[in-house]
Amino acid sequence: MSGAAKTVIVNELSLKLIDRSIFPQTSLHEALCANGYDDERSKISLSLDQIAKDPSRKYLFERVLQESITNLEGNRVYVSRSGGTSVGGGGDGTAIEFKKILLDIALENFSEGTAPHINTILDSDIEPNWSTQSIYDLKVQKQKDGFRIEIPSVLWILFGKNQINGRDLKLAAVRAVYNQVFEGKP
Repeated sequence: MSGAAKTVIVNELSLKLIDRSIFPQTSLHEALCANGYDDERSKISLSLDQIAKDPSRKYLFERVLQESITNLEGNRVYVSRSGGTSVGGGGDGTAIEFKKILLDIALENFSEGTAPHINTILDSDIEPNWSTQSIYDLKVQKQKDGFRIEIPSVLWILFGKNQINGRDLKLAAVRAVYNQVFEGKP
């Protein structure tokens, strides 16, 4: 892929609203995408982030990284046609932050029994549910390779605009999702 310009467009207004704690993961995600890596679900960027935090748990993320290497050439051809990505225009930051907290919850009381949760989280799509105004209307659907987790639009906006101040509130919201997906509790 020599000669192709790699571009990341930054929306400065949205960038001011993003939670600074996820800026490294979001930046890595955008850089990977701009260089042709398939990080659509933030699998690679969040896997590398977790490995950097605790290298002894690298084995938990090997499947994701191996798949990314195996599929690299086909993915790079697709992305190289457009040659870029953008920061601050969509919901990447919100989805990355939500998924990062899900991973943190899964790893805080880690056991071999919870190891499959890691891949399920990485394989999940995190999307807003714009059809509801209720903060409690969470939708979780099993898919072939993970879950589709639809977060109530109110919660999505609060996360995305960094209006939920305090890690405890964010953790409580994401823990409710974790409990519903993995422990069958609403």
